[in-house]
Amino acid sequence: MVGGAVDAEAVERIINGEAGQAVNCYNLAAGGVTASEAGLLSEIIMDTYDPVLIVYGISARDVSGAFGQDVSDALLDSAWIQYWLGNPSPGGWLGHHSEAYGQILGVVGWYKHLFQDWQHSYKEEIPTEVRLRVDFVEDARLYDLKALVPSESDLAGLDQVLALREQGVTVILVEMPFYEGALEPVFGGYENYADRFLAPMDTYTEVNDVVFIHSTPFTLVDENDWTDWEHLNESGQQIFSEWLGEQIVDGIAEGKITIQAHQYAAD
Repeated sequence: MVGGAVDAEAVERIINGEAGQAVNCYNLAAGGVTASEAGLLSEIIMDTYDPVLIVYGISARDVSGAFGQDVSDALLDSAWIQYWLGNPSPGGWLGHHSEAYGQILGVVGWYKHLFQDWQHSYKEEIPTEVRLRVDFVEDARLYDLKALVPSESDLAGLDQVLALREQGVTVILVEMPFYEGALEPVFGGYENYADRFLAPMDTYTEVNDVVFIHSTPFTLVDENDWTDWEHLNESGQQIFSEWLGEQIVDGIAEGKITIQAHQYAAD
């Protein structure tokens, strides 16, 4: 959802232009990752890139406990992740030190998922009522979203992300949008969605003193701005990214969000 919805350059342009702070923004989204894995990945991001602000895009699926186990297993089985955790291997060393090896892995992954990527982009060319259909929510995991209770493992992952604030990084959360027509079939209506996801997350973020930006229902886009019910297309991405940039700028102006410039010692 984050990969499709956020254009880092658009967010950067808004912050630089309106807040008057020179920042470099990057989208580090990883498909299928839920909050339980986010803690580990955010620690790697912190160790590798030393960011001043982390914006974590969160959805009900992130904390449902019904998603992401296959992704979690794949991450932990990754030679690169194991290397970072202190379990060396040739593949892990190459993944950590060789840009060329990383590019090769990226190409292999692209070919591996070529058909899926083609399917995803092809949805843009078929009728809107077909692209946005949500009749596949008979999937048992999606029904779990109607009775959502945030899982302990996912909240523990969020705890890891927020713990990075002790290293001087600012962390905020933003609710990822989805097509308004999916509220009833997927979540059992807005009230149920708000009670089972937004309210617990509001409590969690209030207790942890972290900014949580709401986005649902995201009325700045229409049905032509979606690839499917939970992924924005290119036009929707620009609208959401500019909106997100504005939210960050407003947070800075109100003193709720602080972006601290890093000071680097001279060589």
